[in-house]
Formats: sequence, structure tokens, C-alpha cells
Amino acid sequence: MKKKILILFFIIFIPSGNSFSSITKYFGSSMINLDETGVINFLRYLEGTFHAEDVVFSRAAKLMSPMYYAISEDGKIGYGWFCRSNSNVDCYDDFGAYKVTEYCKEYSGKQCFIFAYRDEIVWNNLNIRVKELDFVNN
Repeated sequence: MKKKILILFFIIFIPSGNSFSSITKYFGSSMINLDETGVINFLRYLEGTFHAEDVVFSRAAKLMSPMYYAISEDGKIGYGWFCRSNSNVDCYDDFGAYKVTEYCKEYSGKQCFIFAYRDEIVWNNLNIRVKELDFVNN
């Protein structure tokens, strides 16, 4: 009985292997320039409306929270990854960091790295939380 309680304790109270440090290997660290399209796409990512031009839907309708925004090494192509929840605490998928960089690489034909994790720019270890208006004003 004690073994079962001990095992249950470890399952419930020991944190999962998901950690911020396990995704940092995908973060970008070179000099990067975003053109106007890159900035617009990043704003769409922050809003949860990163989609094809001919598809109209709102973030509230899809309940999407931004998870990762990968960008090509030349800053021209970006790829957003979202969680189907309105709460960021529900979105812990470290494999998503790998997936978004691979999809971006496939789409752009260039090496891609994580530019933002949720609403925080992590490129070059900036670790700056941004909202749409903050980003536009700077």
C-alpha cells in the first residue's frame, strides 16, 4: 500500500519533463531584420489570426493561444504555432518548438529558429513580453 501511495505521490507532485530550458536550443541568436510583411505576420501571430489571407476567423472563435513563432534566418518567412485553448497554462508542448521550426524550414527552404515563445520575444535572449500595441509603437 505504501508503494502505491508513493508512486501516486510522484506521479502527481513531480513536475513533468517539460521545461523552458529544453526549448532554448531552438531559439535564434543572429542579427535579424524583419521587413513590413514580417512585422505584420508577427502581429497576426500575437493576435491569434496568423492564417491565409482568404480565410477569415477570429481568435475568440478558435480559442487559439500563441505558442511559438519561428522565423527563417533571413527574417523573410515566419510560421506560427498555436494552442487550442484560451489559457496559456494549458499549452505545454515542447515538441511544438521542434515542429514549428521544421514546418518553417520546409516552407521557407531555409534554416528557421524560434523568434517568440508565447508573447515573449526570445531571439538573442531578449526575453521581452510584447502585446500588439507595444510592438507597433517600438
